[in-house]
Amino acid sequence: MTRAKTWGTAVSAAVLALAGCGAEGASQPGGQPAASGVPAAVEPAGNKHTAVVGVPSLGGGEALVSGAARKGSAEYPIPGGLRAGGMLAVAFECEGAGKLVVDVVPAGASFSVPCEKGKVAPLMNVIEVDRTDPAGMLRFTAGSGVTWAFAAGWDNSSRERAS
Repeated sequence: MTRAKTWGTAVSAAVLALAGCGAEGASQPGGQPAASGVPAAVEPAGNKHTAVVGVPSLGGGEALVSGAARKGSAEYPIPGGLRAGGMLAVAFECEGAGKLVVDVVPAGASFSVPCEKGKVAPLMNVIEVDRTDPAGMLRFTAGSGVTWAFAAGWDNSSRERAS
């Protein structure tokens, strides 16, 4: 299966999970945690590799902001800010001992994933944004031994499929 097709499948599964689960700590597919404050789903993709080398694909969606092979923590403004009713897709991957925490500021959505040394697991989270804010940003927090990459953009197609 191609990487683009894999991400498309992950996004579709995430949208189905959004329709049936809230963020009240409900378990998400694949045993990953839900975002707090905003419905979300973290989905594993089938691509396996051992190093974070580039920007993950959004599966056909256009990335508005991205970062490749980062270490430590960073903040990235979302161009145009947050849009109420929009579906923000965040594809990410990490490698190294520790965890990666992703916060959507100021929407209040937050999720974390465990990272393992020598193993990269590409993931995607699709978040329904409930407010408009021109100062929207993504905040990534990771230990110094964790390497990570991400891409984020608006996914209008998943909202159409879910309604």
